[in-house]
Amino acid sequence: EGAYSDNSATNAFARENALTARIDVNVLRTNNPNYDFDTTDFVAECEWWIEKRVVNLEDDFAWNYTSPFTFSGSEFTVALTGLPADAQVQYGGTYSATNAGAYTATATVTLNSENYISTGTVAPLNWTVNPYNIVRGDIVLTSGLVYNRAPQTVSIVTLSNAPVAVRELFLSLAQISNNTATNAGTHYATVALSANVNLTYEGAATAEWNNIEWSIAKLSFDLSRLTWDYTSPIVYDEDHSNLAVYVNAGALGEIVLRYTGNTATAVGQFTATAVPADDAVNDNYDFGTTQVPALNWQVVPKTVDLGTLTWNYTGAYSYNGNEFRVFLVNSEGVEVKYASYTGNTATLAGTYNATAALTANGNYVYTGSFAPNLEWTI
Repeated sequence: EGAYSDNSATNAFARENALTARIDVNVLRTNNPNYDFDTTDFVAECEWWIEKRVVNLEDDFAWNYTSPFTFSGSEFTVALTGLPADAQVQYGGTYSATNAGAYTATATVTLNSENYISTGTVAPLNWTVNPYNIVRGDIVLTSGLVYNRAPQTVSIVTLSNAPVAVRELFLSLAQISNNTATNAGTHYATVALSANVNLTYEGAATAEWNNIEWSIAKLSFDLSRLTWDYTSPIVYDEDHSNLAVYVNAGALGEIVLRYTGNTATAVGQFTATAVPADDAVNDNYDFGTTQVPALNWQVVPKTVDLGTLTWNYTGAYSYNGNEFRVFLVNSEGVEVKYASYTGNTATLAGTYNATAALTANGNYVYTGSFAPNLEWTI
C-alpha cells in the first residue's frame, strides 16, 4: 500500500494523455517489515492509457430470444444481452406480449462516447408466441361416480399439465354434451371447442371431440346378505300358487335373480338356490365372489276335515239334453281336487249312483268322514 501511484483508471483516455505508473521500493520496505529487501533504491515507471472499445452494434449484442414462446397467460419480453452497464437502450416495435402472435422488436443502443466507438445498428428481431396446443388426453372430467340407479352427469373439471390461465381460458370455451348416463360402464362425452388465438386443439383451430371417455363404476353388492321369504313349512294347496319361495324383495332392489328348486307341486323337502340372472340391470353391480345362501325348505300335507265336504247336488235335475255332473265341494262351495268319481255324470233322465274316492298321494291328511255315495236323479 502506497508503493504505487497513477496505476488505475476507469474511463478511456488517449495516448497523449497517458499516465505514468510508479512503484517505490522504499515504501515497500517500510510497509513490509517481515521481508528483507536489498538496500538498492528502486523506482519503476510505466506509461499507459485506455483506448476506446470499438463495438459493432449488429454483431456484438444478441437478443435473449432463441425459440418461440408458448402462450401461458404470462407476459413475454425480449431484450438485448451483453450490453455494457452504462449503455442506454430504447426499445421499439413490439418487444413485450402476452397473446399468441408474430411480433417485431427493434432496439436503439446509445453508448458512452467517452469509452466506446460504435458502428452499425441492432437488427430488428422477429419473434413469436405460439398458441398453447391442447390434446384430448389432457381433459379431466368428473371422476369417482358409482352407480346409484339415477342419471349422473359429468363436467369438465380441469385441464391437466396446463398453466392456470390456459385452464381458465379452455373452460370458458369448452362445451360438453353426451355427458349424462345412468348405467355403470364406460361412456363417451363430446367436447366442442371454439376458436381462440391463444389455443389450438391437437393442431386445429377448432375441434369437436366425441370420444372423451368417462365412467360410472359398478355398485358393490353383497349377495350373502340376502334372505328368503320362507320362515316355516308351507302347507300344500291344490293350485300350487303358494308352493314357492323367493328372496326378500326389499334388500334385492332391482337385481334380477335366476332360481332353481324354489317351486314345488307336491309335499316334500327341497333346496332353493338363486344366482344373478343374465340381465342388463345386473351389469350395474359388482357381486364379487359373494353368493345367495341356499335355502332348505319344506311343503307339508294339507289337513282336510272330511266332515265339511258335501255333494253339490240339492235336488233332481230336469232333462235338457246337456250333461249333468255331481261332485264334492268344501265348506266354501268350491269343488275339491282330491277326489275321483264313478257314476257322477249323466245326460238322460234316470236315477244314478255316484261314488267318490279320495286321492291317496301324500299331499293330504284326512280327518273325520263324509258320505262317499250319492243317489241322484235327472
